[in-house]
Amino acid sequence: MKKILVKRYQWLREKSTVPDEKAGRAVRIICFFHEPLDERFIFIIIPTGRERKRRKVRRTDRRKENLMRRLLAIALALCALVALCACGAAPAEPTASPAPAGTLQPAIATAGPEGTFVPAPETTPTPTAEPMPELTPAPTPEATETPAETAPPVAVVITTPAPSQAPEPTPEPTPAAEPYSVQTADTVLTVRGDALAREWYFTLAELQSAGGYTAADYFSRGKDPQEATNSFEGIDLQYLLETVIGVSDYKKITVRASDGYAYGCSRGSVNMTYINEQVEGSALKMILAWSEDGAPITLRLVMGQMAAGEFNRTNFVRSVTEIEVKAG
Repeated sequence: MKKILVKRYQWLREKSTVPDEKAGRAVRIICFFHEPLDERFIFIIIPTGRERKRRKVRRTDRRKENLMRRLLAIALALCALVALCACGAAPAEPTASPAPAGTLQPAIATAGPEGTFVPAPETTPTPTAEPMPELTPAPTPEATETPAETAPPVAVVITTPAPSQAPEPTPEPTPAAEPYSVQTADTVLTVRGDALAREWYFTLAELQSAGGYTAADYFSRGKDPQEATNSFEGIDLQYLLETVIGVSDYKKITVRASDGYAYGCSRGSVNMTYINEQVEGSALKMILAWSEDGAPITLRLVMGQMAAGEFNRTNFVRSVTEIEVKAG
């Protein structure tokens, strides 16, 4: 018996057939509905006469197949048993002991073709060499004498010299860095240019301790205020370039501020002596000032007047960060 699910859109009539997808054939369904189904129903399938015959044939074939498998297994087991018995009962073949050397072995005839016998080849006895008697050396008189007294053991002390320690190589002294050659976070001034062999970096403390300290009152004219006198402290720019850095064959310099403003002047302007028109006989130098009227300021380029009435404040440069020294 088999169950099959019939959907509601299928029409079923009495003794109608429905295809069985799994079996690949049509089966007969006995039902008692003559109208379309509104819901799903499960019907019991009654196998047809052909299906019954097929099932009987299949059952018979399976039984025959199982019986043949059993008979084949029994036959294989019997064959294995007979083979084991035959191997166990086989007598061991006698092994001929080898003939001693120097004896004649009997000739054995072998069967030739068509029942004829072929005589064995004659063997020539090989003469055996008689063993030489072992010579026992005569005991010497020294061997028969009692052994001499052995000397007492001598303790030998072997001294191994301690491995000589190689002298540790003395570390080569690291060359001291050139002064003012390392840029740090505290660097306030950089001096570079084609007239120099390298760049120079100065902190405020290094500028203050380098020498060339200058403190003086500078009178200036400008826009606002028009006239002013201020006391500045700083380093002489000529001393910084020629003494500290050691450059004297340059042609001009360019002073740059942090905002990009630049002021250029010749070597003669750097080495020039300026005046204060309000002080007779005054001699002022161009300096990089770090203090104005006693208060700290960023580096500022300050200079006096070349002549009375000159508006020299326009040449001042605030917040100086770089000086470029040019050879030409």
